[in-house]
Amino acid sequence: MKTEKLFNSTDEHFRMMPPSRHSADPASSSVIQKIMDALDCDIDDAVKTFDRLRNWSQNILVFDRIACVWHGRDWRPDDETTEDALRREVAVLIAEVRRLRQEMNSIHKGFNKPFHRNKSKNFYGKI
Repeated sequence: MKTEKLFNSTDEHFRMMPPSRHSADPASSSVIQKIMDALDCDIDDAVKTFDRLRNWSQNILVFDRIACVWHGRDWRPDDETTEDALRREVAVLIAEVRRLRQEMNSIHKGFNKPFHRNKSKNFYGKI
């Protein structure tokens, strides 16, 4: 199957996808099965598509940390309460803070010596 056909218009197919579980074995993953049915492709192409759709930059499939399932980015349950929606938002914010903290740590590790300022001299000379 050609990759152009596989990757074109995936946003429309999967942005409202209901929740599905994913497992390490692609044959028993319901997410892979839904991708295979929607795109009419084999299991290898479905795994590649899933890897592409779950990427942060694509933002098409989203992992729900509360229920441990994958769903489309625009999918919302019909019976979701305000408390559930807030829990989802907090989980997303925690994940974003964790990612930013990891980025900061990797930046700090790049410096050989910490930046220090000589306190005996100011910008114009001695104090």
